[in-house]
Formats: sequence, structure tokens, C-alpha cells
Amino acid sequence: MDRKSYKVLFPVWGSRGLISGRRKWGDVSVSFDISQATPFARRASKDRAEQLRKRDNNTSKVMHDLQDLPLASCSVDAVSVHDAFEKAEEAISKEIGLYSLISSRGKFVMTSEPDKPINTILLAPHMTVHDASGAISADIYWYNRWADHLTEKTRKPEDVARIKQQVKSVRLRLRKLPWREKAELALARHYAAFAQCDLESSFLDGWRLLEAIGGHSREKGEALVKRAAWFFENRDEQYQIGLHLMHRRNLISHGRPMKEDNHEGLAFQMKQFVTPFLHAYLTNPFKFQDLEEFWGFCDLPVDKHQRSRKAYVLECSTKFRQES
Repeated sequence: MDRKSYKVLFPVWGSRGLISGRRKWGDVSVSFDISQATPFARRASKDRAEQLRKRDNNTSKVMHDLQDLPLASCSVDAVSVHDAFEKAEEAISKEIGLYSLISSRGKFVMTSEPDKPINTILLAPHMTVHDASGAISADIYWYNRWADHLTEKTRKPEDVARIKQQVKSVRLRLRKLPWREKAELALARHYAAFAQCDLESSFLDGWRLLEAIGGHSREKGEALVKRAAWFFENRDEQYQIGLHLMHRRNLISHGRPMKEDNHEGLAFQMKQFVTPFLHAYLTNPFKFQDLEEFWGFCDLPVDKHQRSRKAYVLECSTKFRQES
């Protein structure tokens, strides 16, 4: 099937002063620096404004209010407009997922208003697909639910420098990762889970992220919880929190939804619980050869004496086999 070149435009909320430059994710090139002086940008802006002008409804009002957001452009070859959008969305979700992981790592501040996403960087409504000239390729756009009265996070220069340095460090390790493809998909999952306004769905997708990175599909929930808790200093306490999250997830799965006032707390707890595990999954700090070794490391006992006995048994095996 013939493929065409497209450019997909995404308004990005919360990225000012933080995300810039060009990145490559697979076959998709993502640019966060679009010059408004180029013929492409002028034509694209004209067509996007005309598209909104022809629509007069509640969603178009939301999109009008977001027109001043910076745009990111994803260049992609695809068989159709819909194919182009799906590939571009996955690629930019990986990039923003990386920044979202780092920018909020270890900082979980409860808001006073319900149904607002946990992520501080978001893809905003009115996402459009264009040809090389800037013309809209089809008179359609993609719209995601948007919360009222969101306020963009302001960051101090030293915080921006720290986040960029940590993102660079994770990115370098990601390139050498034996399970790189799975890790990149985990970044997209992380972004999608915590970018939702529906915090019950955010909680459930956060658990699905844990399932995706925590082991094989046959693994029981308790094993996933133990592995995630391994990366906390207070592992026993976090294990109990993980069991609580697992219990709530099971209740919801069996038709017992949460009370609305619990949505936000559980969604934040889920993000806080999975974040250290995901960070280790992305960076492989001990240079394991594969995921089996990584998960095996997470299954080791916390008790030092028990670990020493395991090491002793392995040492005895080496001596018995006369291996140096």
C-alpha cells in the first residue's frame, strides 16, 4: 500500500521553557520548535483557524481557548490520515511520557478540584494532520477530554535544568536497553495513564502499566506488588500500600467502583507506587542482560542474611562444578 508523508500537529500544555529541539522515536521525527515564519506554519495556522471558525460548539470553544499553546510537529510516513495520527501520537506520548516521569518524580501534590489530570504536561485538544505544504489533509481533528481552569505549572530555572539533565540521563540509558522497545511503549503507557481527567480510569491504567512492566502475563498481583515495592527504602510499608491498590483494582474490576472522593487519592498513590519501578525498568542501573534477570533481582529477599545464604549456595555450585 502506498505511503505518504504527513505532519501531525499537537498543542502541548505545560511544556513552555522545558521541552525543545527534535527527537526521533522509531520512524517518527518529533519537533518542538516550529517557526511561525515558515510557509508550512503559516498555512497550517490558517487552515486550523478556518477549521475552528466553521464549527460552533462547546468543544470548539475549548479549542479556541488553547490556540496560544506551542505546537509540536511529528513527521511521519503513513498509509492514511488516521494511520499518521496514531503513529505520531504514540511517538510524542513517549517523549512527553519521559518528561512527565521525571518532572513529577517524587512530588505528588493533591489538588483541591476533582477530575484533573495528574500529569503536568499534556497534549491539548485540536490535533490535526497536514501535508508538506501545511494544508490540512482531511477536514477532521482529534479531541481529548479537557478539564476546566487548568493552570500551567511554572518552574524555576534550576528545576528546568535538573529535569533536562535527568531526562538526558534516562534517554542515554534507554538507547542501550536490552528491552528498549518494551520500555518505550511503557513511556507511552505512563503518559496515557496519568493524562486522563477520569481519575478512576487513570488509576486502572496505572495498574495496567504495572502489569506490563512487572512480569509475564501469568504473574499474580502479589508478585508485581513485591517487585515494585523492592525499589523503596521502606519496602514493607510500600508492599502493604501495593496490596491495598491491588485490592481496590480487583473491586473495581468486579463491578464495585470507587467513591468519587477516593478517585484522586488512589490515582496519585498508583503513580507514586509505580514510578521508582518504572524508572529502574527504563534505566537498568545494574546492566542486567534481560528482563528475567531484572525481575529476578526484584524477587530477592530484603533480609541481608537470606541474600548471603543465596550467594553462598551459588558459590558452592561454582566450586562443585570446578568453575573458576
